Amino acid sequence: CENLIEFSFNDNLNLKIISSHLFDFSSIERIDLPKNIVEIKDCAFSNCSKLETVDFSKSNNVSIIGNNAFSYSAINFISIPSNQIEPELTS
Repeated sequence: CENLIEFSFNDNLNLKIISSHLFDFSSIERIDLPKNIVEIKDCAFSNCSKLETVDFSKSNNVSIIGNNAFSYSAINFISIPSNQIEPELTS
């Protein structure tokens, strides 16, 4: 995924979970999460050094963001819905 700069989800997609390491080390710059997402797994967008914008505005159902989901990114804008998002904690 190193050359992946842009990616968009189909709004009609019934995707509920973004898997661990799905986009890690990609060159993606922005992600607009689709409406049906409920969980973003660990390290899903880790090491995306060009990722600056994450938009949750379409997905009001996200309730879990895994550990290091956005670690080592360049996020300077993130839009999170008003419902509570609980980070996963490791023991």
